[in-house]
Amino acid sequence: MSTIRPKTEAMPGLDADEIQPLSRVTVAAVLAEQITTESELFGLAIDLDDDEDACQRGEQRWPFPGAVELWLPGPHDSDRYVIGACHNMSKSGVGVRMDHAIEVGITIDIAIHQPTLSLHGRATVRHCSERSKGYLVGLAFEF
Repeated sequence: MSTIRPKTEAMPGLDADEIQPLSRVTVAAVLAEQITTESELFGLAIDLDDDEDACQRGEQRWPFPGAVELWLPGPHDSDRYVIGACHNMSKSGVGVRMDHAIEVGITIDIAIHQPTLSLHGRATVRHCSERSKGYLVGLAFEF
């Protein structure tokens, strides 16, 4: 579920040292930790057959719970801040469950939160598909 908060309000409980820029190296490290601790343990490498965009993917996606903050362009040069739930992640992007649709093609600021680390950077909205409960938004990382 997404909520709207002012851009200045940060996620509670995070120190500045735990916030890292979104890069190929940091994404790979977060994925490696997640895959080692949960996905490999339970054999959860997934293909997501229920996703009509799966055939367009270039990278394996992994289940990846957590919060994702998004700053969407708003009227009069202001940003609108929303929170979504991470659905899955790959080396090149992230799937986010949202309550509202997001315009395809725009580039936005994002932050992906895990218990020990948060990544911040930019991503481009590649698709936005309506689901039975909200929307699944596909974001491609901008490195």
